[in-house]
Parts: sequence; C-alpha cells; structure tokens
Amino acid sequence: TGGIGALGAKAHCMSRYEGAGVGAAWLQGLIDKQTAGGDKAFLWSVLGLFHMEEGRLKEALDPLRKAVQMRCDEGGFTFDAHDALVIDEPTAHKQSDDYIPVAVTIEPLATCALKAGELDEAFRVATRGISLLQQFRRCEGKYAADEVEAGDAACRSIRAMVLARKSRFDEAKHEAALARLLAVRGKVFTDCEAADDADRVILELEERKKNEKK
Repeated sequence: TGGIGALGAKAHCMSRYEGAGVGAAWLQGLIDKQTAGGDKAFLWSVLGLFHMEEGRLKEALDPLRKAVQMRCDEGGFTFDAHDALVIDEPTAHKQSDDYIPVAVTIEPLATCALKAGELDEAFRVATRGISLLQQFRRCEGKYAADEVEAGDAACRSIRAMVLARKSRFDEAKHEAALARLLAVRGKVFTDCEAADDADRVILELEERKKNEKK
C-alpha cells in the first residue's frame, strides 16, 4: 500500500498545482509504458483509487475493473454463474498468500461501484470477494466455521448496504451481522468501520421506508 500512497500523492499534487487531469494523465502514462514484466494491475488500481479520491467515481470503475481482472488472470481465479470462486484442482492447491493480491484489489471495486450507484455490480463484486476470502480462511486453517462463512467484513457490509437500498432489510441485517461477527472477533478497525457503516445505512433506510408508509 505504500506504493499506492506515494504514487497517488504525487498524482494529487500534479493535479492540484499543474491543472485538473494532469495527475490522471501521468498515471495513465505509467500504465502505457509498463513493460510485460511490470505490475500493470497495480498501476490500474492506483489510477482507480486516484479517481475515487478525486470524487470521480464513474471514471474510477474501469481502471479498478481492469486491475481486478488482471489479478484474477494472474492468479488463475475464476468464478461461476453465482459469483462463487471455482475451486478447481489448481485453486485447491493454492496457499493463503495467493489470495491477497486479488482480495486487496477487489474490495475497492465493490466500494466504488456502491458509491457510484452501480448496485448490481457492487453486489456481484462483493460476492466474489466473500468467496475469495472464504477460501483464504480455509487455507489459513485457523478460523472458526462461522468466520470462514462470513468471509470478509467489507464485502459483507457492501452486500448489506445494497440489499438495504433494495428494501430487503432482513437479508441486509443478516449480511451486517456477519460483518459484525468478523469485526468483533478480529478487532480490526477497518472491519469495525465497515460493520458500523452497514448498521447505520440499514437503520436510516428502514426508518425512511417506515415514514413513507405513514
């Protein structure tokens, strides 16, 4: 993440002092010049995150999608029609560390899609993130069964917020509870934030729905 921060900070400075669009153009130039042996997925991710931080959510989606696809291609990860990770023989023999590059790339895409109002894409990507992290937890071999099932707090939170926006509150609360389970067990600050966000959005939207019926 240090590289993402350094490149992103430089791009922000360029746009601030040299004009809007300069930072994104510089990052795109780095991508265009990247050789076959370089980490182009990393640079696509940086560009997407840069657009997100600048508030350009729609522009962020395409580079984030490319980053995720490249990471999946590199790792040999595929998903079925229900967005579950395909556990073929090569995948079954992967180590837990093999899942990290995809996992850290997929969550920003799901988050961006949610913020951009692309609810179906947010749900689909978050579902894939959960499935990836479920297999990661199985590989680690140190998690309880309910923690394996929960998969990932951020992706569960995103699914919860999508379902709440569709007024499917019981399902949303189930997703939020799984996010909270991981937040409580793991005591990770970002997981706690994700669970808090899900609970807040569900409460706000449920209250709004009740008021509309009065």
